[in-house]
Amino acid sequence: MIDVLPIVAAGILTAGAAYATARYYPLVEERLERAGVHPRAFVTRLTSTSEEKDDDEAIEFEAEELSETAAACLATLNAQVKTAFDEDNSDHVDLLKACWHHLQPSVPYPGRNTRDWGRLGFQGADPVTDLRGMGILGLKTLAYIAQYRQDLVERILRPSDDTYFYFFAIAGINMASSVHHLLNSAPALVNQFYSEDKDIDLANNLFSELVADTWLQFDVLFLQETQAFLRQGHPPALVIMQFERIRATFHQQLHQRWAQLLTTDRARDALQPLREQSVHQ
Repeated sequence: MIDVLPIVAAGILTAGAAYATARYYPLVEERLERAGVHPRAFVTRLTSTSEEKDDDEAIEFEAEELSETAAACLATLNAQVKTAFDEDNSDHVDLLKACWHHLQPSVPYPGRNTRDWGRLGFQGADPVTDLRGMGILGLKTLAYIAQYRQDLVERILRPSDDTYFYFFAIAGINMASSVHHLLNSAPALVNQFYSEDKDIDLANNLFSELVADTWLQFDVLFLQETQAFLRQGHPPALVIMQFERIRATFHQQLHQRWAQLLTTDRARDALQPLREQSVHQ
């Protein structure tokens, strides 16, 4: 059962690119305009949190020295965030191809620069531009989820005319950013998550499983909140504009939840299913 939890992920979209994304989905743009909302107003809401100060500063995790294994795993993740996509690196290109093949298995790989990437929820013709906030770690996480978490893909990769549509790839990168921020803020959580020597080789798999779990929690909340929004009589065309409002408390409550689990010695039990899932991949 999914533990319903609101979490905010850091904003990554730029205003111009997000506007281009809204216009790339004509059904989304049409719905907004029918409701009397210009796509640029949608972009203003979508990108607003990137300019806001983080609200999680009040949540302080206890200081704890990282174990050798935990430190090595966290260093691996942090290095990948700083690693830009390299088109001359075949491993990087293979990750991009894996995202496409697992999310669009019946459609041939279209190459890097094409508007077809909008089908996966990227914001422009070149998906690599969306990775700047999370580097190659964001791409590795998306590729892992695309390949191994089809339960999440089938649930969340919705067509653009779906009432509860939001941009899949952008949301995934944001969720990865939120989890990455959490791990860098909570050394005790890192120690419990990466507790065995073999975890160094599984660092990315474990991280991706935590991102997937977080994303599913967010999606449950998104559906609950937008359904309540519709019951209040608001037009379905405005549902997509609620994405930012819903995730405005998401990040902070993620930190609150894990802080509580750590203080009550329940974090390890919460992490164990994710560990078991990642080991089998």
